[in-house]
Amino acid sequence: MTNKRRITVEDLYNMKWISDPQISPDGSLIAYVLKTVDPKDKMKYQNHIWMVPTDGSREAYQFTNLCSSETNPRWSPDSKTLIFTAKRDEFTQAWSIPVAGGAPLEVTDNRFNTGAPVWSPDGTKIAYTAKVKPESDCNEAEKSDVKYIDKLFYKLNGTGFLDNKVSQLFVTDINSGDTTQLTKSEFAVAAPSWSPCSKFLAFSSNRTEDAEYNNLTDIWTIDLKAENLTKITTTGGRASSPSWSPNGKYIAYIGDKMEHGSATISTIYLINLASKEEINLLPNLETAPRHAVGGDSVSSPSNGLIWSKNNKHIYFNASMYGKTALYKVETTKEAKLTKLTEGDEVLYGMSYSDESKTFAVTRSSFITIGDLFVIDDNNNRRQLTDVNSALLAEVELSQPEQFKYNYDRFEIEGWIMKPYGFKEGETYPTILEIHGGPHAAYGHIFFHEFQLLAAKGYTVVFTNPPGSSNYGQDFYTQTHHDWGGLDYRSLMAAVDYVNENYNYVAKDNWGVTGGSYGGYMVNWMIGQTDFFKAGVSLRSTCNRYSQFGTSDVGFFNGNYEQKGNPWDNAEFYLKVSPLTYVNNVKTPLMLIHSENDLRCPISQAEEFFSALKWLKKEVVMVRFPNETHELSRAGKPKHRIERLNYLLGWFTDHIKISNDMYSN
Repeated sequence: MTNKRRITVEDLYNMKWISDPQISPDGSLIAYVLKTVDPKDKMKYQNHIWMVPTDGSREAYQFTNLCSSETNPRWSPDSKTLIFTAKRDEFTQAWSIPVAGGAPLEVTDNRFNTGAPVWSPDGTKIAYTAKVKPESDCNEAEKSDVKYIDKLFYKLNGTGFLDNKVSQLFVTDINSGDTTQLTKSEFAVAAPSWSPCSKFLAFSSNRTEDAEYNNLTDIWTIDLKAENLTKITTTGGRASSPSWSPNGKYIAYIGDKMEHGSATISTIYLINLASKEEINLLPNLETAPRHAVGGDSVSSPSNGLIWSKNNKHIYFNASMYGKTALYKVETTKEAKLTKLTEGDEVLYGMSYSDESKTFAVTRSSFITIGDLFVIDDNNNRRQLTDVNSALLAEVELSQPEQFKYNYDRFEIEGWIMKPYGFKEGETYPTILEIHGGPHAAYGHIFFHEFQLLAAKGYTVVFTNPPGSSNYGQDFYTQTHHDWGGLDYRSLMAAVDYVNENYNYVAKDNWGVTGGSYGGYMVNWMIGQTDFFKAGVSLRSTCNRYSQFGTSDVGFFNGNYEQKGNPWDNAEFYLKVSPLTYVNNVKTPLMLIHSENDLRCPISQAEEFFSALKWLKKEVVMVRFPNETHELSRAGKPKHRIERLNYLLGWFTDHIKISNDMYSN
């Protein structure tokens, strides 16, 4: 019997989350963002910039305290100044502060929210993107709350209605504060990258004739006078995260040709700016060059592709088999790829100092929430923070055990977690967790929800069925035009495998839950089988036809994942919609949904709830006001607590736990 207590829902209030680690160019210091729950207001977070020496000579210390929202720390090229963004008043601005000490100075004075800053190599300017209205919309004669919409893409989850605002490119002089808007068009701009001479910027943008109707992007360059706008790629697909080589001869970027629609695995391309010759640097890495393992730790903004100063290597992180590691690839036609780190872990944020040859990374695992490490090319590492040590010293966490099973022609990876206070010879009810996407993945990252279920006496099972990322292109595309097909059957095969191979699992006492696509799968499953004793469907979808026109990206998702337009393929759309099978449902269901979810709109929960209620099935709906699709990961702390309590309560009410230790 363990001497530690079980983890609780309320422990979320005491968790700390580290993100966006930024190592100084000289390798001596790391700045990062520390997120905590506001002790005075359980509906808010605080984000502050912290600092720590890489040699461990001093404990980490808080570096900024302008307001409760300070993010995006970025180093000057000489390592003497840190710039960051903070929302002190109405708009987010860029601020600078000397590392040696001094008062923060406001760099920008914009009438819009300033995006993450990117220093010019000469240290005199910053570039950033910001959402602004076209000039033609800026002089409205009269303000009104009426929305006039003439765009296909007019809303975005987490942002709301876009009001014709488009992300544009800006440059601000550090000393004078003079700001120049370099792009002024209806085309959005993303991911600016400076040329080494500080005279040009590269960025990603969809400037095709039908930009609203496709996901095609290219890499463009522009000079600081906004006179020379040049398209440098012709991918016919997606191109993002440009990174200029130190010698100015190349631009590397992440891209793909969209041969498999939205499920095409991206790679790193290297383009010679003089000859326009393009090389695929990762022809044999069957995963995208970015972190792609889901959890409820804080995600870090992508640092994209990082060049070595000698132009010979590009550094990046990538996820395979539920783990995220660091890699480097040679910038030659041979493109030798080297994996730099090994471990059952997820390195979800990273930056690199060429001078010290070290990485700053944020690391999470199944039983660690997230901390800061410094790592060299040989995987030698030093832990610099232990921000959740007090909490983790108190609570007993369940270490998932990996299993693999074969279904169809695939080997599928999954994990099983024993409940708190596990005793040999006893059997326990089990909850099947299903990830979103469908092109997401579970892996070696902390999940508060999973640990809570184990603490309540449940075995927890989670898998990466066909359609998940991390396992190659063939595996990745298996849900295309087949939602509710192979994915559903492989998940039920996981249930069968666990029942056959783990004698502590109560074979007929299972519940099921999942969010987004995982919520879709919960809705689908209970219309196909009455095996599960209870289900909790989170931010789900039930009607693929109606979601096409109500989701912020429904038109793209429908065309790629289903078969074209729903009015041309109504029979197919209905076939893959859980709502079609509502008469079959016998499983008690709780629907948890955010009212401001624009990815899977609240109407999806309403449709399913109304149908089940009309048929006098056992169903309840829990609605969270002023929350988006990100409720479980980034919602208001009190709402995250309430969501977890509703989920746990539903399973407690419907799934019998025989052991008295869990009765309360």
